[in-house]
Order: sequence, then C-alpha cells, then structure tokens
Amino acid sequence: MVCQSWGMNMSKKEFFSLSGDGKIILFDELGRGNEILFLYDENVEREHAYLTFLHGGLEKNELCLYAFPKEKARLSFQQGILKESIEKGQLHLLDIEDKLIEEKDKRKEYISTCIDRIETKLNEMYNLIEAEKYSTLRVLIDYGNIVESKEIDMIIDLEKKMLEKKVPFTAVNTFRISSLDYDSVKELIKIHKKIVFSTKNETSTMLPGFWTAKRRRNTSGVISQETLENFVKNSLETIVLAILYKKPMSGFHIIKIIHRCFHVSLSHGTIYPLLHSLKEEKILNVELGSDMKSMIYTPTEEGGKIIEKKLSDIVKTHEHLLSLIDGGLLAE
Repeated sequence: MVCQSWGMNMSKKEFFSLSGDGKIILFDELGRGNEILFLYDENVEREHAYLTFLHGGLEKNELCLYAFPKEKARLSFQQGILKESIEKGQLHLLDIEDKLIEEKDKRKEYISTCIDRIETKLNEMYNLIEAEKYSTLRVLIDYGNIVESKEIDMIIDLEKKMLEKKVPFTAVNTFRISSLDYDSVKELIKIHKKIVFSTKNETSTMLPGFWTAKRRRNTSGVISQETLENFVKNSLETIVLAILYKKPMSGFHIIKIIHRCFHVSLSHGTIYPLLHSLKEEKILNVELGSDMKSMIYTPTEEGGKIIEKKLSDIVKTHEHLLSLIDGGLLAE
C-alpha cells in the first residue's frame, strides 16, 4: 500500500481501502467547496475519472477548467457535451508544457511560468463567476510529474490563493506519485479535504470523518465495478423511480444517467419493460415529449406518494445498516 511505504500512521476511522481489479474513482460525488488530492502512479488509467468529474460540472452549469501536461493527459474532447462546452466557453483547456529541465535555476523559472499561466487562467474564470454568468467553478489540474518536491511550495501558494478568492469551487489536483517525497505529500494533505492514492494494484481514499453516517452519503469513494453492477441490478426499480421523482424524462435519458452515475450500461430491453410495468401499476404516466418523438415518463399523483415512501424506507434501512457498521447497535 502506498501509505505504508511512506510510513503514514492512520486509524481505521480515517482511512478506507479497497483492493482488487475493476475499481472506479467516483469524483462526480464531490460537492461544492471540496478539494481532493489525487496521487497516482504511471500505470493508473485516469481518463474515465477525469471525464466523469468534468461532465458532472458541465451538466450543473458550472464553469470548468482542465489543465494538463501537454500531450500527456489530453482527454477526448472532439464529441458530445465536452466539444459543445468548449465552443460556448463553459469548459476551458490549458496545456502545461512538459519539459525535462535539470538545471536548478532554469527549472524553477519554468515551474513558476507554469503556475503563473494557471493562476492567470483562474483569475480570468473568477471574473466570469463574479459576473454571475456561472454559479461556481470546477477545476481539474493534472500536474503529472512536472512538479517535484522542491517546487511544491509554489503549488501550495496557488491553492491558498484559490481559497482566499471566496469563489465557490470544487477542485481535483492530481500528481504522479513518483515525483513527490514524503514531506511534500504531508504538506499537500494539509490543504486538501480528501485524498486518493491510486496504484496499479490498489486505490485508497482518506476521508476525515468517513465513518460517520451523515458524511458517508456525500463523500468521494472507491467502489468495485462488480458491486456497482449488482447494486443496479438489484435496485433498478428504485433507481429509476428516484430519477423520475427528481425529473420526468425518457427511457433513453434514464439509461444515460444510470451509466453516468454507476458506469453500468443497460439495454432498452431492460429499462422499457420496467417502465411499462410501472405505468400499468399507475405509478407512472407517459406522454409524448416536446420533440414529438420521445416518450416522457412522469410519476402520477399517487405514484409520487409511493415513490416518497419507497425512498424514505430505503434511507432509513441504510441508516440502520450504517449504525450497525459504526458499532452503535452492537454497543447496546
């Protein structure tokens, strides 16, 4: 485990770890005002987590910035919501030139220039927020192995300036783990609320207060793909009803939301028979959408009450389970 190799001493209440293949880092569960530090090794696939994080902000009409080492961490921006968001100015991209510079003075100047470019772009985006064009800012900065331990103070200064701006934001700052030493990691941890360590064999998440039931529902975590697939399979009706309770939509859009939130692909042959059954039970109404093509599903008045009861029962059941895990029930 990465943390053990650095000699970190963390109690179970502070540290959550899952081993095995098929892990998914759920950055899209972050709320506003959160900062996450993501430390990875060169074998870790990060694109899916990055895209999920950016998609989450774009769909909430947040102003987004993705800064990355040039040609090293570029994502696929040529289609869908990402391309559209770039064209309308909601998603900003910033290439950070990735150079190997050994000479100390020249390297410090180079890193300072990189940080200045990021700060200049952030100031530009702060102005857009203050002009009330967007409600909040979402930032993803992949420093890769550009920044080494001896330059970490410049990163920390930039982070502190972000906090001083008092602009609502959510940020993920990522570093290649091999470029940092123990002391640098400790300093970075001090200014981040959540920390994810990811290597080829294991991903671990440190979350202060992770084991409190109230916070667990609003934190970023690491979940195996098998667990997600089983959850969706066994709770599909509840998931669909929860989605429709929040906003009426078509079966096609339900499939898209489930894929985005759980990374599970469902066929039309799975969703539409369920929607038809719920319609027959008079829990849902269906009507033609404004495009005169799609069918929009909406809870009936009685269906809304049934959904509220189902969701309330599920929340109570999970809180009961969390109490058991936290030891509250066993202590009696």
